[in-house]
Amino acid sequence: MRTLALSLTLSAVTGAASGQLTLRPDVVTPELTAFHPLPPRDEEFSAQIRRIVQEAGLDRMTPAAENADEEDEWSSICVVDLADLSRPRVAEWCGQNMLYPASTYKMYVLGEAVRQVCAGEISLEQCFTVPEHNVRSGDRLAAGQEVSLSEILRLMCQFSDNTAANMAIDIVDRQRASALLRAMGLEGSDITRKFLPRAREDEGYAYDTAQASFELVAREELGILPDFFEVKRYRVTVERRRNKYNRMVSLSEAVVVVKIGAQKVLSVSESMDAAGRDRGPVNALAKALAKDLGPYQACIDDLRLVDFKVRITQGGTEAVTRVIIDSEDGAGRRWSTVGVSANIVDASFEALLDAIVWKLVRDGVEPVAMAAE
Repeated sequence: MRTLALSLTLSAVTGAASGQLTLRPDVVTPELTAFHPLPPRDEEFSAQIRRIVQEAGLDRMTPAAENADEEDEWSSICVVDLADLSRPRVAEWCGQNMLYPASTYKMYVLGEAVRQVCAGEISLEQCFTVPEHNVRSGDRLAAGQEVSLSEILRLMCQFSDNTAANMAIDIVDRQRASALLRAMGLEGSDITRKFLPRAREDEGYAYDTAQASFELVAREELGILPDFFEVKRYRVTVERRRNKYNRMVSLSEAVVVVKIGAQKVLSVSESMDAAGRDRGPVNALAKALAKDLGPYQACIDDLRLVDFKVRITQGGTEAVTRVIIDSEDGAGRRWSTVGVSANIVDASFEALLDAIVWKLVRDGVEPVAMAAE
């Protein structure tokens, strides 16, 4: 079990910090902020947490949040199990909070920041100006705003704020944060300065309402996105014609070819519903894509589309279409994905593809080895 054990006492008013940093081969104990409600954890994991906390000498800490007169202060210890980056587990010694899964990688940035604070290289009270190129849509920081390092770290961890993360990466130096990551045994991994690449925003992507697609982007940047299958080509046709009742009707049909391992699979599907009505080209694409995915089929059989939103961005000749698709499975999980293109069908297909890949990732499906062509 690789762990990053973190402890914090921070004042939201003064930005003062206390606590001692301890570095060990498998344990790092810098400072941290409060998180969100914990998921269930088994006794084995709880026992590991207690052992790590006791070995680090942190079990004598008293949560400041228990003091009603100190509502602006908190004290906690967070333990992050990083043995499997696709399924990080988080627990807290003093409080019932958790870390956003996508923020796991930001802990290394935090660890390096606190190491530099303890070394006297930077100060938690030191203020920085937020540059425009670091700002991400939907975050709490705005360009030109003056903000302390203490607040930057709090926003990065407590709210998974990507603008704050970019600020922290700049402040501590990306290479130094990556060195800490590799020191924890994650060889071949690296900290990416932009958790949301600016180029994708410029193309029209927005991930504040499409967290599933954002997670896939982060995994791809970190080199931990499985390669389940490859879409070789697809085609959609919409035919307008008169039926036997002399009424104009439409019929949408989609053809999708995917490569799974060494096998190519062709799927064809129409978009007729039970009443014989055409549900449109996007529905035909969704049915064709999910019709035959071989070893993955059992995982996606319960997947269904529950909402479809379209927005035109960057008006004029450079207008592009942004499609947000909400999906749901048999367990009641619901997630959103995004696609962007000048072509609404291409944008829809991208969002559909992300929806399926996210489901496979979250269900822990093992990818079939792709054969070279």
